[in-house]
Amino acid sequence: FSLAVAPRKPHLPWQASPDDFSHHPLDSISLAKHPKPPKNMPDVAFRFTEEKAHADPWHPIPDDYAKKARRAYRAAVTGMDRKLGKLLKELDDLGLTQNTAIVFHSDHGWQLGEHGEWRKFTNFELATRVPLIISAPWLGTKGRSSTLVELVDLLPTIAELAGVDVPKNESFDGQSLVPLLARGGDEHHHNSHRSSRRFNASFSQYPRVVTHNDEQWKSNAAIHKDRTKFTHMGYSVRTEDWRHTEWIEWDGKKLQPKWTKVTGAELYDHRGEVVFPTDFDEGENENVVDDPNNGSVVKALSNLLRSAFSDQGK
Repeated sequence: FSLAVAPRKPHLPWQASPDDFSHHPLDSISLAKHPKPPKNMPDVAFRFTEEKAHADPWHPIPDDYAKKARRAYRAAVTGMDRKLGKLLKELDDLGLTQNTAIVFHSDHGWQLGEHGEWRKFTNFELATRVPLIISAPWLGTKGRSSTLVELVDLLPTIAELAGVDVPKNESFDGQSLVPLLARGGDEHHHNSHRSSRRFNASFSQYPRVVTHNDEQWKSNAAIHKDRTKFTHMGYSVRTEDWRHTEWIEWDGKKLQPKWTKVTGAELYDHRGEVVFPTDFDEGENENVVDDPNNGSVVKALSNLLRSAFSDQGK
């Protein structure tokens, strides 16, 4: 059997039961340590979503509002977790847990006031990184891995776990994670999987519809808009040590980027960060793309972006 289960929460609106809220007293809720945009960030990188709550990205929403919002998000996650627990218990009760593959993931990350951002809609780490937990008891391994993987890897992974061959006459961007799972976590030489990946990196992209050239952060939403109306596409690559993002002008007629027209670029240093437990306030607080010492890194990652997205009009 196959079940695709998609709990709506913690999607907006953040509704949850009183019991779910009780697990998160308001006085236990912390605020984002860096509630303003990253230093030296190009305006086009920012998506301003809460116009009714604050005037601009550099003036954070009031603390009491932010605390209530962060609390409601946690309560909504708790409610989702409780309902997921019922599903997993049913597998146990039916004696199916040991021969059922379970893949738990989100479709995107979420920002809760970090860098002044709320919701998703960006190429920052907090919007592009997702939780990913895979259970396949018959493999006999367990552990946590810091290897870079992508959601496009899930199709071939699930197919292999289910013993299903993917069509030979189709191409797939992803790579099965079963070999990584079979070796366990970081303590079991995860680098062998990393070296087998095409780029040794993870990629994302997100569009913009810029309406104010002098304030490109303002009213630049692309959601629910035809891609012929996009003005820019943000391409981002995450390696073990860096995140590099370029915002490229978009050709709405050809539906491809104008690779020579770079509106803004970003480079964030992730060297030395602890992967787990995750500190959501630690990374991407300063754009260091213009630091002369990083020139070779920028060049290499810019080339990597173009190689990865070479099918988009290069």
